Amino acid sequence: MDYRSNKLLYTLIAGILILLVTSGIGLVSYQEQRELEQVRLERAIEESVQASREADQNEREAEQQARIAEEQNRVAEQAQAEAVLARKHADKMKALAEEAQKQAEMAEARLRTSEAFLKEQQKRAEMASGLARMDNLEAAHIRCVEQGKVMARKVMEMNTNPELTALIAVHAFRLTVEHKGNPRDHDIYKGLYHALEMFKDPIIANLPTDGTGATSLETMVVTLCSHLTRNMTREEWNTFVGAGLPYEKTCENPPMNDR
Repeated sequence: MDYRSNKLLYTLIAGILILLVTSGIGLVSYQEQRELEQVRLERAIEESVQASREADQNEREAEQQARIAEEQNRVAEQAQAEAVLARKHADKMKALAEEAQKQAEMAEARLRTSEAFLKEQQKRAEMASGLARMDNLEAAHIRCVEQGKVMARKVMEMNTNPELTALIAVHAFRLTVEHKGNPRDHDIYKGLYHALEMFKDPIIANLPTDGTGATSLETMVVTLCSHLTRNMTREEWNTFVGAGLPYEKTCENPPMNDR
């Protein structure tokens, strides 16, 4: 070969080598790009799964809040109905008081100048005051007994937090007893029984599930209190007992939890 042929051959070989090197670099770059895209895809999938989990959790929390709001609305409607009954009763007592006032005025006309008139007026005033106090007290008793039943029914819906469940069940019983309700009411008994079940207390083996023939409800209350390490917080009290009633202990030995 002459010089020009060799030069042409060397140029061709150099071109081929440059092409091969360039192609190799391109393949490496393409592989790296594929790996980067794979990492990005896996990260996007992980983020999508996490977002889906968070959405499910938010949905469950929203459903729980909706159930709580529904229960609070029901309690509010019940309280409103009780308020209407109390108002009707108050109107009736007002009418009776007005009639008594008319009778008193007639008696005053007859006994204006006598000592007997003064004594009679004093007696009527004392009776009217006593009736008014009795009426207010009776209305308070009715509201508290009904609140106890509402609390006992709430206990039957609870399947977690045994201590709070027991506190609500015991206080429902105490409200019923303190305000002259029937402590052997079906709802009250079922609430106590359900709370004992949550603690798996052996006493339930000797108790009927429906309250028929049950011996001492106080024994059930004492047993539940023996399981407790605390009383209700003020927030729990306002939610389940009601802010209208003074905050107090449910069970004697556990400490107050005023927060």
